[in-house]
Amino acid sequence: MSFNKEMFLAGRKSLSEKGFTDVDDGFYICNLIDAQLNKAKSSGRKQVTFTWEIDEDDSSFSQYGKKLLYDHIGLERDGQDDPELYMILQIKLNQLNAQFDAESIVDMTEDQFTQYMNAVLESLVGSKVRLHKYEKNEFTNYRVKKLLETPQEKPKHQHETIPTTTNSRQNHAPTPQPQNEVTLQIGMDVIVDNRHAKIFDFTQDGKVIVLIGEDKHTVTLEQLELPSTTTSELIEELEEPPTLEVGMNVTALFNGQKISGEIHSFLLEEQKAKIKSGNKLMTVKLETVQLIV
Repeated sequence: MSFNKEMFLAGRKSLSEKGFTDVDDGFYICNLIDAQLNKAKSSGRKQVTFTWEIDEDDSSFSQYGKKLLYDHIGLERDGQDDPELYMILQIKLNQLNAQFDAESIVDMTEDQFTQYMNAVLESLVGSKVRLHKYEKNEFTNYRVKKLLETPQEKPKHQHETIPTTTNSRQNHAPTPQPQNEVTLQIGMDVIVDNRHAKIFDFTQDGKVIVLIGEDKHTVTLEQLELPSTTTSELIEELEEPPTLEVGMNVTALFNGQKISGEIHSFLLEEQKAKIKSGNKLMTVKLETVQLIV
């Protein structure tokens, strides 16, 4: 059979439109469009799948379009739950502000875990991140380098709003603060009777079902408090220099001048880094270092 160039190009275009174009290793701005607990088709092992879509703001969008990247985190080895794999999942969920604690699921039944996990994952859909795609040991890996935006659209499970204020449990009367309304959603961290809890579901009569450890409790809105750490503070934490690595291309300020180069090493105790620019090695403050995307 002779080679038909037009048919080949048409087939390649069709595969590209369906999301089968290979994406080079590198850093991409992506949106989380789906996250779910499922089973691997080949092995049947339990896993969590994050589906990332390249954002229009990314410089590669003209090349890849809304390319989908599938990030699978397996949770089992040899048919058994593997604690190390759950810790890997916890790291990624914490990077997305989920504040997931693997120890809290130890005594859950399979059904409880499935409901809880899917609620947590659903609350993350809509997150915008800088994602690092790289190959290691013949496997494709995805690492969240920076959380750029938390989900902005109203969640599917949205019922009530409560005002947030400064923590009222102080030794003196708190200074009045302006109030902001926050939409409650499944998977959100809350405080109930001075104990950490997660929202599990909502009732028809306007109450909230929360998980405290492995136990479910039905409470009123008045019993809920939000943790004092705000989303913006959490994002700032994720944007701090620990996400930087040796060898990354960055910009920084040296004696008031902007320089660019490669990270040579870190001086963590002094909160500084050494940047190699050309044939020079310059020491800069970590707070001035910015990753070049």
